[in-house]
Amino acid sequence: MNWQLSHMSSGNFDQLFTGNSFYPLDRPIYFNASTFSTAVLTLPIFLVTKDPYICLQAAIFFSYILCSSGMLLLARNLKLDYVASFLAAFIFSFSAPRFNVSHYLHLITIQWMPFVLFFVHKYFDKGKRIYVYWAALFYLMQITASAYHGIFFSILLLLFVVILFFQQNNFTFKKIILDVAPLALIIGTVAWVYFTPYLQEANEFGFKRSIVDQSIYGAPLATFFSLPDSYFFGSWTSNFRHIDGSTSPGYLSIILTTLGILILGKKQSTKFLVDTRVKLFTVWVILITFILLLFKPYIAGFGEKLYSDLYLHPQVVTTAILSPLFLVMTGYFFSTKFFRTIYVGLTLNEIFLLYFSIAVLAFIVSLGPIIKLYGNQHIMINPVSVFIYYTFPGLSSIRAVSRMSILIPLGLGITAGVAYMLIKEQIAASHYKKVFTFLVLTILILEIYPAKGLYAPYKPGHEIPKVYKWLKEAPDGVVLEWPMSKSFAGDEIYQERSIVYQKKIVNGYAAFEWDGRKKLAELEDLSNNSALMSLYAFGVNYLVLHGTYGKFPEWAGKNIGEFQQIEKFTNVLVYLNKKAKVNFLSESFLNHFSAVIKNSDNESRLVLKFKSPNTHYVSKNKKILKVRVIWESDPNSSHYEWPFYPTLWRDGDSYELTLEKDSKRIPKLVELIYSNSEKKGEKIFRKTVVG
Repeated sequence: MNWQLSHMSSGNFDQLFTGNSFYPLDRPIYFNASTFSTAVLTLPIFLVTKDPYICLQAAIFFSYILCSSGMLLLARNLKLDYVASFLAAFIFSFSAPRFNVSHYLHLITIQWMPFVLFFVHKYFDKGKRIYVYWAALFYLMQITASAYHGIFFSILLLLFVVILFFQQNNFTFKKIILDVAPLALIIGTVAWVYFTPYLQEANEFGFKRSIVDQSIYGAPLATFFSLPDSYFFGSWTSNFRHIDGSTSPGYLSIILTTLGILILGKKQSTKFLVDTRVKLFTVWVILITFILLLFKPYIAGFGEKLYSDLYLHPQVVTTAILSPLFLVMTGYFFSTKFFRTIYVGLTLNEIFLLYFSIAVLAFIVSLGPIIKLYGNQHIMINPVSVFIYYTFPGLSSIRAVSRMSILIPLGLGITAGVAYMLIKEQIAASHYKKVFTFLVLTILILEIYPAKGLYAPYKPGHEIPKVYKWLKEAPDGVVLEWPMSKSFAGDEIYQERSIVYQKKIVNGYAAFEWDGRKKLAELEDLSNNSALMSLYAFGVNYLVLHGTYGKFPEWAGKNIGEFQQIEKFTNVLVYLNKKAKVNFLSESFLNHFSAVIKNSDNESRLVLKFKSPNTHYVSKNKKILKVRVIWESDPNSSHYEWPFYPTLWRDGDSYELTLEKDSKRIPKLVELIYSNSEKKGEKIFRKTVVG
C-alpha cells in the first residue's frame, strides 16, 4: 500500500503496479494481495501526513467502523430490532478469526460485503436497477481491496443471489438477465483488466497452488470446536483452544443460532421415515469400511506398486477408505426425520435460512478439499470444496483456504440476531425479556473485549535504526540486506524498513517466493567467489550486513570482493559496489549448457548442466525450450515444451527432463530449440544432443 500511496501522491501513475522488492523483477507487486481501493481511499490522509503507518492504522480502524455500520444497516433493512441489529454488527466486526489477522490489511478488509448484500436485498425488494449499480460499486471496492476475500465473497454471493431469487415470487429470470447482464459485463471487464496481470505473473513464474497445498492449509474441525480466545474467558478456555489457532465465530453466535434452529424446528413437525434400503446400504458400507481398515497395510502396499510416491502421503489410504463411509453417513443424516423437521422449520423464516446457508458454505469451504479432524489427521474428502476448487475461478490460487472462516460471521451475525428475536418472543414476562437482553449484551461485551485491532492498530515494532535513515539520504542504488532467511517470511522486516529509504531491494516478502531469491538465501559465506558472482548478478549496490548478537562473520572485512565498506553502525556494516549492474541471461543461453541423455531402469532423462565459471546471471522472464526427441527404434519423434522460470543461473546448476518412463525406447538424438518470438527480429537457437 505504501508503494501505491507514494506514487499516487507524486503523480507517477505508471509505477503504481511495479513495486520495490525482489529486484530486478519488474512487477513484484503482483506477488502480493491487492489493496488498491484501500490505498485510494486513504490517499487524502497520506497527502496530509506522508506517513503510511497512519494510513494503515486509519484503514484498520475504519474497517471496524464500516463493518459495524454496514451490518447494522443490513440488519435494520431485514426488520431486525435495534438490539438484534447491534448484535449482528458486533458479531461480524469483532469475531475471533478476524482478530487473528488484524495486522494483515487485505485479510481484515471485509467491510464492503454488508453493503453489497444490502443493495442486493433492495433490488429484490424494490425491483429498481439502480440498486444493482450500487451493489456493483461496493463489490468492485471489495475485490480490489482484497483479492482473497473477493474470491471468497463471490462464492457466497452466488449462493446468496440464487437462494434469494427462488425465495421471490415477483421476479423472472428474464428480468434478472436484462437488469444484471450489462452490469455483469462491465464488472467482468474491470475485474479482467485488474486481475489479468496477477494471472500473467503467476504463469510467468510458475506459481501454483495444488489441491494438496490447499488441503494442508484447510482448517481442522478441532479449530472450530475449540473455544476462542477472550480477555475474560481466556484463563478458563486456554486448555480447550487448538494449536492451529481458532476459527470459531464465537460463543454467542453459535449458541443463539442453535437455539434459533431448535425453535424453528419445533414450529413445524414432519413425518418422514428412512427407506429400509437406505438403512441396509448404510450398514453394508460400515461393514465394508471396517474390513478395509483391517486390510489397510495390504491396500497401502498394493497402492505403492501403482503409485510409487504413495509412502509420502500416508493419509491418502485412510482418507480413501473412510470417505465413502462418512459421505453415506452424511446422506443418511439428511434423510432423517430430525433433519427434515429442522429444514422445514428453517423454510418458515426465509432470512434465517438465507444467512444460515452462507454461513454453512463458508464453514465447508474453509475446511479445504480434505476434512481433517485434528492437525493433519485426514478423515474424508470434502466434495463441495473439491468441486469449487476445480470450477470456481481464482479459488485454486489460494493457499490458506481456512481464512474463509472469517466470513462465517457474515451469516451467523444475522442468524444470531434473528434467533435473539425468536427467543425473546418465547419469553412471556417483560422483565424477563429485559434480563435476557442484558445477559446477551453482557456476554457479547465480555466475548469481544478488548477490540484488539480497533484500540491498538498496527505500529512499527521498534525505533527505526540509523542505517535506514542513512540509506534514505544516500545516492540511489539497489539494496540487499543480509542475512537472508531461508524462509522468505524472514525478509518481512527488511521490506517494511524499505518504506523509510524508498529504494529498490533484492529482499522481499510476498504471497509467493521466486526462485532467484530462494537461491540467494542459500548463501552463507559471501566472500567466496561463487557467492560474490551471485551478488554481482543481481546488481547490488548497497550490501547491508547485520551482525548477530553484536558479532560479524570473520569474512566481513574492509572489502568483500568489489564491495567496499563505507559506513559502520551499531551491529550493522554497509558496503558499496559502485560498478554494480544486473547480469541478465542472454537469449543465446543454450550455449552455456552441456547436455547428456541418461538411460536407467526403463527411464530416459535429459540432463542439462549450466556452465559459466566466471559470471552468474539472472533472468526475469520465463523461457520455453522446445525439445524434439528422435528414437532409435521408432520412426515417430516426440515433442516436449520445457519451461525455465525466472531464477539465478549459477555455474554447475543442473536441470532434468524425463523423456520417457516405463518404456524400452532409447533416444537417438535430442534437438533443443529456443525462440525469442516475443521480441522483434525473432531469433532461433538450436542445440543437438546425441544419445
